[in-house]
Amino acid sequence: MSINPRLGGTVSHGGTMPTPESAPGESGPPERPITVLFMLVTIALVGAVLYLSEQHFIDDPVAQAQRGEIAGLSDGSLVVEPNLARALRAVKKRAGRSSIKNLRLSPVSLDMTIQDPDGRESIFKVDPAFQVTENDFGDSTDPGFPYRGVDLAAPEKIARAVARKAKADVDDLDYMVLNRTPAFAATGGKAYSWTIFLKRDVPIARRQWNAAGDGSDLRKLGTLPSSERRRQARQQRDARSQQRKIKARARCFSKADEAADLQRCIARFD
Repeated sequence: MSINPRLGGTVSHGGTMPTPESAPGESGPPERPITVLFMLVTIALVGAVLYLSEQHFIDDPVAQAQRGEIAGLSDGSLVVEPNLARALRAVKKRAGRSSIKNLRLSPVSLDMTIQDPDGRESIFKVDPAFQVTENDFGDSTDPGFPYRGVDLAAPEKIARAVARKAKADVDDLDYMVLNRTPAFAATGGKAYSWTIFLKRDVPIARRQWNAAGDGSDLRKLGTLPSSERRRQARQQRDARSQQRKIKARARCFSKADEAADLQRCIARFD
């Protein structure tokens, strides 16, 4: 046995040296670096999720419409010909064999009343993401019109033309409605026509317009189509010509002395 000066006691040479206890926190794997790493990974994942969510919100057409970023003839506008064509295809695919009863078009929405062959009607709505919703509307025996009645290039053409005539911007377009006009078609006019409404920022005198189904003959609401104006002008010219003929024949009759003279008047002004 000997004295260990460090331990202040005796140690047997045949014994075992005592093992010093480990200080607190020195046993097992290092916890602090793992905790820090976990926090960094979590923050990175949360940041990535937030970024992707924000990016989706920025690029989502419906969200863009809600923020007012889709207007007039902007890239996402349903008034633009390729977008209108795609929206109509989406409705036709879902509705199947059907005809159109009503059509309302705005930069952010296509609303249509569709009638199936049995007369059942449904309202279809297409949003800027080309998602289609459908709601039952009722029944009707009034006939609709075919999809080919929609001139796909007309709305974009109208939007530009009405902005020029109304001294407004294309973004002032609110919405337009496609109407069937069989009465005008019967007199040589177009079978379909558009009624166009601009936003309230535009003075009321320049806010409402009409155009033919192909986008031609743009005029203020309440003004007759050019085909009807031409027909009425022709009728007025014919009426004036007939009145002149009647007056001339009356003068001829007043100068006639014999039956032969009367016959000549009749032959001349018949």
